[in-house]
Amino acid sequence: MHAAEHLFDIVAAARAGLLSVVREAVNGGCNVNATDVFGQTALMCMAGQGQLEMVQFLLFKGADPWLASAAPGRKGMSALDYCCMEQTNSATSEERLKYAKIGKVLQQACSEKAWQERLARGSGSQFKRSLCCSVSAEAAVVAAGRQFGTSKVARSR
Repeated sequence: MHAAEHLFDIVAAARAGLLSVVREAVNGGCNVNATDVFGQTALMCMAGQGQLEMVQFLLFKGADPWLASAAPGRKGMSALDYCCMEQTNSATSEERLKYAKIGKVLQQACSEKAWQERLARGSGSQFKRSLCCSVSAEAAVVAAGRQFGTSKVARSR
């Protein structure tokens, strides 16, 4: 199947929790930021399902954490919003901790994207200081302690 034909399938697979299908589609060249008819992405679905490793994988593969959903009842929500909503609704402290970890990864990725956009607009000293304060998106993936693609990542402390 051609990569363009996966545009809806990756989100449907993510929504259904088919992690291996999502991973295979992305590794096969599927658009990691593909959306369904409501503007939901695989990243939003994985964040809402508490799938830390898949969130890290999708971010590593270039998923945009700033994309906003247009789904009824979730209009304007990002992957981080999906995560926070589920964390709030979690019944156990273990579930809340799982979503807190995902939220931290998404916040780091959002910080990196914001820094990249600021850097693209100028090169003054304020942008160089931002580099020291930001956490790279690749560093967010480090927590997985897994190998994605050709890059090896170390376990976090």
